[in-house]
Amino acid sequence: MKKIVLILTALLMAGFVSCNKNEKPGGDDTPGGKTETVTKTISATLPATKVALNGTSINWEASDAISVFDGKSNNKFSMVNGTMSGSKADFSGKVLEDASELVVLYPYNASSKYTGGKITGRISANQNPAAGDFDHSSYAAAGKVANDAVTLNSAVAFVKVTLGSSQNSKSIALAGNSGEAVAGDYSATIASDGSVSAITPDATAVTSLVCNGDYKAGSSYLLTVFANTAFSKGITVTADLGGGNIATKAVSEKVTIAPGAVYAVDMSDAKISQISVSYVTPSDTLTFNLGETKEVSVEGVNVATIDFDPFGPAGWTTDASAFATGKVKITAPSTVEGIDPAANMVLIGTAATGSVATDTLVVRIAGVNNKEDFIACREEVRAGAEGDPSPYLVDGQITLNADITITDDDMISKKSGRVFFPVLDIPINGQNKTVTINSVFDASEAAETQYYGFIQWMKADIKDLNLTGSMELKNMPKRECRWGAVAGVFGAQGTDVECKMTISNVKCSVDLTATAPAAGNSIRMSGFTGIIAGGNIAAEINIKDCVYSGTLTTTENVRECTGFIGTSGGGTPGSIVTLTNCEFSGKIDFNQTAVHGTLRISGMVGSAERTTTLYKCKSSGDINANAGGDALVSDTGGLAGMCGRTNAQSGELNMTYSILECVNTSAIKVTNLKSGADISHIQQIIGTAKSNANLTLDGNTEGGSVNISYAN
Repeated sequence: MKKIVLILTALLMAGFVSCNKNEKPGGDDTPGGKTETVTKTISATLPATKVALNGTSINWEASDAISVFDGKSNNKFSMVNGTMSGSKADFSGKVLEDASELVVLYPYNASSKYTGGKITGRISANQNPAAGDFDHSSYAAAGKVANDAVTLNSAVAFVKVTLGSSQNSKSIALAGNSGEAVAGDYSATIASDGSVSAITPDATAVTSLVCNGDYKAGSSYLLTVFANTAFSKGITVTADLGGGNIATKAVSEKVTIAPGAVYAVDMSDAKISQISVSYVTPSDTLTFNLGETKEVSVEGVNVATIDFDPFGPAGWTTDASAFATGKVKITAPSTVEGIDPAANMVLIGTAATGSVATDTLVVRIAGVNNKEDFIACREEVRAGAEGDPSPYLVDGQITLNADITITDDDMISKKSGRVFFPVLDIPINGQNKTVTINSVFDASEAAETQYYGFIQWMKADIKDLNLTGSMELKNMPKRECRWGAVAGVFGAQGTDVECKMTISNVKCSVDLTATAPAAGNSIRMSGFTGIIAGGNIAAEINIKDCVYSGTLTTTENVRECTGFIGTSGGGTPGSIVTLTNCEFSGKIDFNQTAVHGTLRISGMVGSAERTTTLYKCKSSGDINANAGGDALVSDTGGLAGMCGRTNAQSGELNMTYSILECVNTSAIKVTNLKSGADISHIQQIIGTAKSNANLTLDGNTEGGSVNISYAN
């Protein structure tokens, strides 16, 4: 995780918004008068106020510059080398020759303006004062020039915080107890004598400020705030002492600090408390559009850390100025590279256990963003009713936001020993991202049937997903796993409720291998799904615009070896399956060392045993079968191995089988066949049609080949 520590508390808050406004150079655009400029030198004296704790006045620094307003422009005057002496220094720059008055603001601020007797400036809400001093970038003083000299008057006030003898702190924060503005943009009225008589905060000013740094015990630090603010119920200062400990000093009496004045707060008797937080839960997921700001309800005492996981914090901003009322504002980036759509950017809340501290507010991207999300999502799904996969969902779908690579340890659950998803009834939106799988699963000790795939048993839609890599299923035992499967996308589909499931625009190039399955198995091996079994209630399965381009490699004891569906059927009434505009462009390598029995090999469907339609599909990949010198007991076809059932088998179910406007360009090659073996069930379209009464073939093209060679 990537963290930024913001030290957000009910009184320990950071104002980010006011510090990031676009700046525009400005000034008084009064028309008329001469436009000629002259170079002028002004002697400037800082206020003689005991705000610099190690002296009696504020001293200049060599890098200082001032703004000089001449009635038309905001002019930058730089310090003249060698003139700095404590609180006095000379500054030089250009102004209008006939300027009627010159008004000075320190420090120089290109965005400041002076008009109508008012000057604009800014106090940062994020300060870092040195010991015995204040953050000079947050200071402001103004005055009017007379006789080429100016004595500046403070436009700000100070709160001096003195830490206790054991209070080393990584942050100090301040807020008014009634939500008064303390920092940000302001305007100040400059009186005729150059004094600052009124301070008016801008509408965007924030109600808290924070100092992040390394603050030493026993030292004093000055926090710069708006002058003349009446804190009607006092102020509260907090210091983060680390280890979850917060020092809080609340002043309940009314506090008003004049320009240049100092209000002291001694933290030595501050109340020390442990952080305790509960916020929004993951079920309260919020969705952001790009650049959108949302206000989040937050409950608890303190928020010590904001975690941006895993794509932050670049571009995200947080405004905690309303935290005292239980609100935090989160603004999403205007652009996020690699994240599409913007709706994937969400706040999910906090984690109460694990590596994320309980005082942490977590901002992350909803969906699966990396391998860790992938594994966590699997475990939440596996937990069933006790799990909560919502952080990985967008619009109710498991959503991939990034390409992911997973290996053996990632695919197999440590809790159950089973591969990735169990029964999954949540749709998957791949967003055209790629999952690379490199996994070998030894099933020799498996206690249950294995449906080995990216998903084990699918009950919901899948769209816009790319799968690549390799998967190997080893040593499938006989008794427990007779109906097992190994497949690139999902091992099996089945349901006990009526459903309509769609797999669309899925591109799978996962190379699959079945090694040494025990004799007597009926393993289904397929680039997409091993078994589609509707069960006792009809399920409609639509697979469209999909491609399998990997390689299937196996020996005997695999019943179906196909590009898309091992078995389309199972159960009563079973499933209704339609493949539309799908293509097998990969490769099948089946190597027989003994006569296996029933075997279906095909680019599209191995065994279509329930209502199945292939429409505008294409088999173009090579289909190779090595008979090993024996008979290949096989139904082998470019589009289907075996299709249909006899009328007696289908009974009253009225099952139909259709192959319409499909094309086979696959080269089907059977080698080392025993002389005299039956080859009638090796065809370009269908290896074997059980019955022509409920079979429709129309508009199909045989553009491939069938080649047979025999053992010597």
